[in-house]
Amino acid sequence: MEDRARRTSYYKERQMLEVYTLKHRVFCSRLSTCDIIFGCFCFCLVVLLIVDHCSSSNELCGYGSSFEPPLGRDKDASTGEHNETEISKGMSLEAVTSDILEQENTVIARNSFPFLSFQTPVQAECPRNIKDLIVCPNAKDKKGAIISCSDCILNESSLSSTFYAPEKEETGQGDSLYLPLLVPPDFGSSVLSEILGSSPSVSTMCKKSNSKDGKRVPWQCESTWLLINNGIFSFNDRWNPHATNWTDVYRLYDKVKPWENGDAPILLDKSPPNIAKAQDLVEFYTRKNLNYRFIIMWRHPCRKDWNKKKKHGDYALHLRNILEYIPKEKRFLINYDDLITRPARVIEALLGWLPELRSLSLEQQTLNGDHSSEVHERSLKGAHGTLSSYILSKKCSLSLLKKTEVSNQMLQIWAAFEKELSY
Repeated sequence: MEDRARRTSYYKERQMLEVYTLKHRVFCSRLSTCDIIFGCFCFCLVVLLIVDHCSSSNELCGYGSSFEPPLGRDKDASTGEHNETEISKGMSLEAVTSDILEQENTVIARNSFPFLSFQTPVQAECPRNIKDLIVCPNAKDKKGAIISCSDCILNESSLSSTFYAPEKEETGQGDSLYLPLLVPPDFGSSVLSEILGSSPSVSTMCKKSNSKDGKRVPWQCESTWLLINNGIFSFNDRWNPHATNWTDVYRLYDKVKPWENGDAPILLDKSPPNIAKAQDLVEFYTRKNLNYRFIIMWRHPCRKDWNKKKKHGDYALHLRNILEYIPKEKRFLINYDDLITRPARVIEALLGWLPELRSLSLEQQTLNGDHSSEVHERSLKGAHGTLSSYILSKKCSLSLLKKTEVSNQMLQIWAAFEKELSY
């Protein structure tokens, strides 16, 4: 009887250990090293239990794939009390595993993606007609395959106009406002920088002293190369969300003064890798009590211009974090397609959101200077560099991906982004 009681106790301890192990393996599933270490620990613990319980009875211990688990004690998060929960009699280990994984992963996923639905399929259909994505009433019928940007412009003269912000009462010169652009590579960050650079209130990092040799303006006036050259992070770590010490970054900025006019009301920071660093940037600005805003521009995942296919998942993750960590009042969201099909609406809304800009123009070309090699490498090559000339050129056209399906997760994140567009 004593041996039977001890064996029953062993079975109960072992079953509870299995369930406990499964729960913690979910937590460590993303860290292979953690999973291995914890697995080894649990294996050793099970071996010790077997030796301890079996040695006295001189019997070989074991059990089948179906068992009768004991009552477990789960802590109620709302009351702090332990509630009795019973696992169904005869429930297989595989069923317990599946149930735990489903519950735990759903909680983790819903916490990470609060605006996503997890009842939808993994893949989703893209529209068959580009007109379903673009607001362009005058688009010519080309079987839904392509739209020319110029067809969407109702008043071409507006492209050469200067747009002015609503009048705002002067409050005197205060601390400069930091304005990082969060735009993926090849999504129009250079064009947006040129538009913002046309503002009399904005200063860019287009200084030759920011380059390694000090003889030419850094590529597209981006801060990335200045930070790499000064050892803030390596080239390979430039996309690592947590490889940047922002205290060191702004200490360097104070030292080298990278902006053309460091006393300007708005200091522009263009660096595509910053799309991966939204959380740390917001925490830094908040901790230092600095004045800041973000302008975020993205493209629809079904658009043909998503030419870096391997980066799609990363970009979706970065956009999700941007929406999660940047306060709504601190961000202005732009759909790139709207910027090139109805720019007046976007620019006027941007000036209303940040009247300190005072004025903006689509005719600005400041980032390239006289470096012809840079002009040829830009996505607007052949269109004289300015956004207005590009919109009216044959090169500006909109079309869909050839494949009809993309990640459903990307489409849902885009839907959350599009719902909050700032105009």
